[in-house]
Amino acid sequence: MIAKVAHGALRALESPYAIDQLCEEAIAQPSGNAAQLCREVGCRPQDDERAALFFLVTRQLDSYFEADFEFQSLRLEYDRANKELRQEILRVVRSGDRRLLGFFARRKPLSECTREEVDAAVRSFVKHQDWPRLFQAFVDLPLKYGLPILHQLKKSGWEPPEPDARSLLRGAVRALGDLIPPTPKETPAASPLFDSWLTSGREEHADTPVETLLERLPQCAPPEGVALVAALAGRVSPGSEAAQSIAEHRHWLVRLAGLTVGIVVPVDLNEIDDDVDWVRRLAPEYPALQIPPRHATPALLESLATAPDSIWSGSLGTTRKILQALLAYRTTAGTFEEIVVEVGAEDGEFVPIIASSSASNATAPEERDIND
Repeated sequence: MIAKVAHGALRALESPYAIDQLCEEAIAQPSGNAAQLCREVGCRPQDDERAALFFLVTRQLDSYFEADFEFQSLRLEYDRANKELRQEILRVVRSGDRRLLGFFARRKPLSECTREEVDAAVRSFVKHQDWPRLFQAFVDLPLKYGLPILHQLKKSGWEPPEPDARSLLRGAVRALGDLIPPTPKETPAASPLFDSWLTSGREEHADTPVETLLERLPQCAPPEGVALVAALAGRVSPGSEAAQSIAEHRHWLVRLAGLTVGIVVPVDLNEIDDDVDWVRRLAPEYPALQIPPRHATPALLESLATAPDSIWSGSLGTTRKILQALLAYRTTAGTFEEIVVEVGAEDGEFVPIIASSSASNATAPEERDIND
């Protein structure tokens, strides 16, 4: 009799807040009565990330995979969960459904994610007011992502506890003002063949030493050159001698590859300057928006410090001032850690892998005041 009354009351429940609270009880006690009632009636949380977690822990796996087949929402929820909820997630993941094996795959750092993945992560950080992680995204990602993130940090009023980080954020917010950053247009793909050369380089030369790749680059044919440049992405810093050699390569396809993968980033230009029209058409717009601050080098800072005064005007000038402050911070502020979570192959437990990259000990060139 009591069960019938409960079922009837649940079926008549219309308040989204009340349904969310019931689903939270189901998440906390997946084998309890609330979870059973939710499954029978078909309730789910309003929030998509929370719904993914709800479907998983209540063993509604078909519904889970319709909502979150790449585990993105579940991994964000796992990061925020307490010990008991993490253990429950792992119990489900280990339950034998082969579709869940993807949860054990190595996780990418945010800096290696696609635009869609970055946008989803940023939305999640804002929604959950995870300001420290949002700030880390600001100092790691190119300003095509970082400027919208800076607007969110400005609205939040949050500040980092570390003096250097706090000073960086305050200066960047002052420089930003009401700036609406330029939005790079979606550049057309060069061709499926060009993309296949990039892909083959990443796959075939992943373990080839950088020195070997650079030795082969000057005299190679264009297909091989594009592949070699793809393999150098993330291993050669913009502004370095190696990046300059790619920028000046005799084959325009190799130069285009350098621009496409972010090795060649002429931060002192508003648009790409190349003798070949196809390079200008297909290269990413607004180089200052493309460079990841985590690739900061004294050489890159020097290229900004010695650039003509004309590059500091307008919205792109403001963008460069913020970029310069970020590069100086990354070069001089100490050690940065990027946490990548992956699963241990033997026990199925998550292990934090911390890849630390120490800031250069070189003295940065004299910096332009970010608010000039």
